[in-house]
Amino acid sequence: MNNILSALASWSNEGREPMDDSTNNEPSTDRAGSPISAERASKRRRRSPSCNDEVIDCDTTAKQLALPTEVWADVMEFLPFDMILTCGAVSRSFLFETMPLITTLRIDKSAQMNKEVASRFRDVTDIHINSLLKLRIAEEGTPDEMQIINLDLESKIRVVPFMSRFGALERVYFGGKYRSGVVVEGFASADGWFWEDGDGYPHEAPWDAMMSFIDMLSAAFDTGAFPKQLRLFGLSCPNILNRMGNQCSTCQRACKSFPLDSVITFESEGSSVSNACSGRTHGLDVCLPMADVESIIESRPGGKELLRSDSRFLRLLCAGRCWKIKSDDSERVLLFVKYTKSQLDEMKRVIQYTELDVKKLSAQKLQAAILNCFGNGHSIVPNCQRYLSESSLNYLKDELGLCVDMRSVGESVSDLCRYVEPIVQIFVQYFDENALFSYDNTEILSDCLKLIRQFLELESDAPMHHIARAIPTLAKLLTSMPYYPYDENVEDKMEAAKSLNLFLTKGTNMHRRMVVNAGVVSKFSRLLDGWNDDKSIIKVALLGLVNILDRERFLVDTVVDEEGIQKLIALLESSDSVCVRARYVYW
Repeated sequence: MNNILSALASWSNEGREPMDDSTNNEPSTDRAGSPISAERASKRRRRSPSCNDEVIDCDTTAKQLALPTEVWADVMEFLPFDMILTCGAVSRSFLFETMPLITTLRIDKSAQMNKEVASRFRDVTDIHINSLLKLRIAEEGTPDEMQIINLDLESKIRVVPFMSRFGALERVYFGGKYRSGVVVEGFASADGWFWEDGDGYPHEAPWDAMMSFIDMLSAAFDTGAFPKQLRLFGLSCPNILNRMGNQCSTCQRACKSFPLDSVITFESEGSSVSNACSGRTHGLDVCLPMADVESIIESRPGGKELLRSDSRFLRLLCAGRCWKIKSDDSERVLLFVKYTKSQLDEMKRVIQYTELDVKKLSAQKLQAAILNCFGNGHSIVPNCQRYLSESSLNYLKDELGLCVDMRSVGESVSDLCRYVEPIVQIFVQYFDENALFSYDNTEILSDCLKLIRQFLELESDAPMHHIARAIPTLAKLLTSMPYYPYDENVEDKMEAAKSLNLFLTKGTNMHRRMVVNAGVVSKFSRLLDGWNDDKSIIKVALLGLVNILDRERFLVDTVVDEEGIQKLIALLESSDSVCVRARYVYW
């Protein structure tokens, strides 16, 4: 590798062809039509088993089938950087004609960032650097899983001088690699931990190394080493998770030094994770609150105008987190999009800050922004493979006042039946103590619960036999789940209780026995305790006990043993607004 780099860096631009040292001073005559070529062709004809004089000369054929230089440049953009250098080392045409036309480079090793070789790539606009950030996962597959990020010192030293050699450079993407060398898909640097302990330079801690690297980038912009149009993606301040004080001079300097068009797209306090995990690019994620970033933007020329633009709100609307749920009976993948609470709160704040009249935003703009969440900015999947979280949709419509049509951005529940099994699998596996634990689906557990209940409510073709395996897990949710980083709430307990009731009323005898065997009688009975102030869930629990007694009369003794009858009678005596008629409860 180093020999190739040295050779490429030393070859002059006068047209001298790279070759072995033993022939470097001799003119090359091994071309189609040359004496050497004719001799080689003659040897091939003599060696031909059929002694056919019509054997085609490979050199002549290669010349006739040669691709245009522009086509080779497009092909080489998909090759590893080492392969591109090898092509340039063995071919004069590649070196002097093709390499200057390449627009995208992918760097996987620090040694590839040679500033002399960089001068060979005249038209490069995009560089993907995957050698700087290294990811290690500790306690993988457990609730204590942690992503630890280290910086490659050699890459850190080389990045800025290397990038400064490309005059046409517009975008640089920083990815991550595992220690095995495999590139991390959906790499989110804001979701990793940078250790603070180190022995000082050059063995400084990752936290210090990342901070100094961001400062180096700011200095490069300040001194004009980088083109003004350059945008950087994939980086984050290590202070987001490793909180070391409220004021971060590194992030403040970046907000003042990076181009204004870049600063307006900065993420804040870990908000980049949704974009990164969804396969989308994101700007620098700073540890400052967005209000502080806006204050710095306002102090810069032209900043106020950018802040008042509706593009800020639309950019937030493009950043919903996207999960991929694969159907078991086909190759189709359901793209499930949801906005986090912090994202929705930020949208509301931006609307108030900019005094934006959302009613004046065209439905086409809103739809395009939401649909961007389902893609990577280049392609959008068909409507039958999209679903926008109901809670997110309701917030957009009710809290923010956006005019959004559900059918224009995703499917209805009745059209998602082909994805019942994988949705149930997400829910069941999360709470299975024997399964490999994953944080990825934590944020959509409530949505999966709601979808399970809505599947059971379908008038026809309710897929109960696919959902029945979730009954034990639904029963668990009626009590606390202390061993999981799961933010349990009354709404989820309500959804679980409603789903169990649907099994009791619409299911078969087998389904009802499964509900009872999951210990639901005692759990419903506990929900009737007086300390529970949520009357709506008391109503559902009451309805559940009534359904059990009505359909499984032999379980009366079980209900009595769990004090269900006593609590039910006490509840009826304590409130005139509760009455039981036939199989229904009225409140």
